[in-house]
Amino acid sequence: MLLKSLYMDKATSGIGNTSVKIKYNNMIREISYKIWVGINTRKIGVEFDEEKNTIIGVYNSWYQVFGVIRKLLEEVPVRRINDAEGLIILITKILNEGLRPRLTKWQAKYRFWYENKVRNNENESPQELQRDYPEYNKLVKDLKYSNKIMIQFSKELQKQFMKVTDNIIIHR
Repeated sequence: MLLKSLYMDKATSGIGNTSVKIKYNNMIREISYKIWVGINTRKIGVEFDEEKNTIIGVYNSWYQVFGVIRKLLEEVPVRRINDAEGLIILITKILNEGLRPRLTKWQAKYRFWYENKVRNNENESPQELQRDYPEYNKLVKDLKYSNKIMIQFSKELQKQFMKVTDNIIIHR
């Protein structure tokens, strides 16, 4: 992300032998960081563990983070779109190439199957139960692939918010 414009929250100036402190508005960096945290603290940013994780839990987590990311993207002010162009492109890819295709392809089918299966089952754990899904191997393969994509997106996002410094201080 290349800082193309300077938006100030604070400026101090004086006459004569004084120092000038300029602090830019780092809203874009904060949005990048919040999205990175959202990905890295949910199941979307960690590899799927077939022994411990449940597919339904993963999809619930993915769906939640999708909404959070979209809401944060909406917080980018129109006047800052040029400054945030790289971030906007990356976030749009996260939503439309990373999450949406997998949620669209699998979530509804799997959720429907799982809810019916749970009603008729009292003995198996959710991890055991999910292995009975007719397309389990395909779904898990795609889920793990999706996790790898999201982990890569997360690394790119981290680069975005790490490039910008918090304060520009000019002393005279």
